[in-house]
Amino acid sequence: MKNVNDVLELLNKAVQSNNETKTWFFSYSGHVELIDVRLYPQGWRSYDDVDKLGGEPIYYTKGAYLNDEERMTELYYWIKIMMEDNITKL
Repeated sequence: MKNVNDVLELLNKAVQSNNETKTWFFSYSGHVELIDVRLYPQGWRSYDDVDKLGGEPIYYTKGAYLNDEERMTELYYWIKIMMEDNITKL
């Protein structure tokens, strides 16, 4: 089973890999102990870009509560799989 430290370590690597073709965001809600992760596999586009380029940005999201070991493990492996290069082609 993976824990919050494993997830945060992997998220650190994911965020460091941010570029124009793949962008990661994550947030922590301390009052409910929830980690929420968003991946923009085609890169982040601001709302100004939406008007210029047309269409909403594609993104995937997943979250887990810190006290749920099974969901933390699931989140860890979801991040790990989504970090692979072939995901940018979705």
